[in-house]
Amino acid sequence: VYGNLLGFFGGVHLAVLSAFICQRHPTASLSALFFIFFKTFAFWPWPTPVILQDGVAWPFIPTDKVLWMPIQLPCSPYQFC
Repeated sequence: VYGNLLGFFGGVHLAVLSAFICQRHPTASLSALFFIFFKTFAFWPWPTPVILQDGVAWPFIPTDKVLWMPIQLPCSPYQFC
């Protein structure tokens, strides 16, 4: 299920989403994290962006109106992958 050329998430996408879940559940076991990952993103209110840092406002860029699944990269300046 890996390969952004085929329409699936790439390595950076999966790493950011995994870090997002690990931040919110630091004491969960591996099997619980796996379950929470799919449960969380199956019902995620897309196109609400996934942001690792709490309290960081994501800038609205007019060319990004069609972002279906925005995942913010943890870099500066903030970009979406």
